[in-house]
Amino acid sequence: MAKQTGFSAWLYMIGFFGAILLGLLEGMGVDALANATWVPWLLVVVGVMIGLYNVTTSETTGVLLAALVLGAASGILALLPVVGTALDAIMVKISFLSLAVAVPPALKELWKKLS
Repeated sequence: MAKQTGFSAWLYMIGFFGAILLGLLEGMGVDALANATWVPWLLVVVGVMIGLYNVTTSETTGVLLAALVLGAASGILALLPVVGTALDAIMVKISFLSLAVAVPPALKELWKKLS
């Protein structure tokens, strides 16, 4: 990611650690906050803002690949015994965030190719 200063650095840290915390709460069975309908929307909005502020043109391919891998891995971890549920819940929240981060660079790249 681009050099992060001020607002964009805080946004990235809050988004990433917030996704982990919310996924951990869901995995531990604290469903009141973790399964609230606003949580995915919040992660998507924060992710889009991160994608707009932090991702440079040269990082587009890496960000898109990382989002694809994280999105694909989110369902697999549930198969692990004991810790699978918690890891899956964390990965789903990180996937919401990372896929949203990838949207602005993907649209910029598509616009550049079509222009």
